Amino acid sequence: MIWRKSLVIFVGSFCLFGAGYGIDFREADYYFANRGKVGEERFHMEQAQIAYKKILRQDGLNNSDKVRAITQLARLAIFKGDKFHGKESPEDIEQRRKIFKECWDGFMKELNPTSKSGSERGDKVYGKATPFPVETPNFFYYSATCLGLYGEVSGTAENLINIPYLNWLIAKGLKQDLRFQGGGILRILAGIRASKKAQRLGMYDPGESLVLINKAINTPPYPGTSLRGTDYCENYIRKALTLRELSKKSEAKTLIRETIELINEWEDFDELPEGLEPETKACRQDLGEILDTL
Repeated sequence: MIWRKSLVIFVGSFCLFGAGYGIDFREADYYFANRGKVGEERFHMEQAQIAYKKILRQDGLNNSDKVRAITQLARLAIFKGDKFHGKESPEDIEQRRKIFKECWDGFMKELNPTSKSGSERGDKVYGKATPFPVETPNFFYYSATCLGLYGEVSGTAENLINIPYLNWLIAKGLKQDLRFQGGGILRILAGIRASKKAQRLGMYDPGESLVLINKAINTPPYPGTSLRGTDYCENYIRKALTLRELSKKSEAKTLIRETIELINEWEDFDELPEGLEPETKACRQDLGEILDTL
């Protein structure tokens, strides 16, 4: 059951290529599935990272295997960076920058479908010499997520340099299946529109942020999964933060309390979103901390 649950969140990616065979993911998936085991989270995440990186070095790796391993590495980076490192101390900031940069500026670029030689429409190109043979929502969503998290602990000058790449990722991501990761690319854009840092970059619009996150919440399941936008706790965090930015603190408090109650109910009946159990529990804790600030 644990191994099967570790497959749920990215099984839809296989629809692009067909099922992959020949590569043994059992060890990596075991550690990944136990990433939320109390008191052993760091160990299991580090072992999962080692195992997935080892898979990427194996011969006979097909496109499906590559998407699968890199997707899991991105999920581990996001979970690890947020769970173990805050945004206040210089040490934590340094670690967050390191973790998220390895994601957006490292392994995720292995899924970049664009060649440096140019693009069909003549747009500015952010690519590599050997492009991945197909566009995947995985590449655009996880690259943008990690770059956005990196930007939270970076200065304005560096963010200005990276904004064109982030804009490109989002623009291309919006042309993919918006159901991926519960409206994930919409959630990213909603976060940018409601961020104070976005004011200095000319991208601040909390009203649009609310429209975007409501759309994300209402997304139906991505093909190959059963998870809807309503199953992603991150959507409710984003909406609560956007409501706070719009000075609608009473609505934000109500939303947070209702979401925490819902997650508690899911847990009581063993109905936490399959494949997202650790992230959902961590998100519940974050919601409680946000509530304390309202």
